[in-house]
Amino acid sequence: MQREGNIHNLTETVGNVQELDYIRKLIRKHRWVFAKTYAAFCPHEYTLRKEWKDDTEYVDLVAFVWRNGLDAWYGKKTHANRYWFDHEEGYYYFVFPEDTDEEGKVAPGSVLINRARICDFDFWKDEVNEIVRCAPKRKIWD
Repeated sequence: MQREGNIHNLTETVGNVQELDYIRKLIRKHRWVFAKTYAAFCPHEYTLRKEWKDDTEYVDLVAFVWRNGLDAWYGKKTHANRYWFDHEEGYYYFVFPEDTDEEGKVAPGSVLINRARICDFDFWKDEVNEIVRCAPKRKIWD
């Protein structure tokens, strides 16, 4: 499978200015933990819902990612996560399918939000399957 394209061709930072300011404030306000277990093959950070003092803020961020993100398959996975790219800040944020229902309402079982640096991953359009795929820049599978 050939990795072609530029992530800027697939995504753009979306959201109105006021909403984007609010979301970025939430992101900066909360603690992000480096995921040590995945450091070697999928460097990213996460924030836990249970550590947010105001659950409404957590729900707002997950809902924003869901509304403004795109579906992409990670590696050889057979399901898509939802990714939102903040090119200005250099991060993308991702939530899992089980974090929301079909209408984007945040599920009570949603427990974390992940983020990674855009520069650490490749994103490309898989023309065969008509889906967006992503993988770490370091090759970990054939």
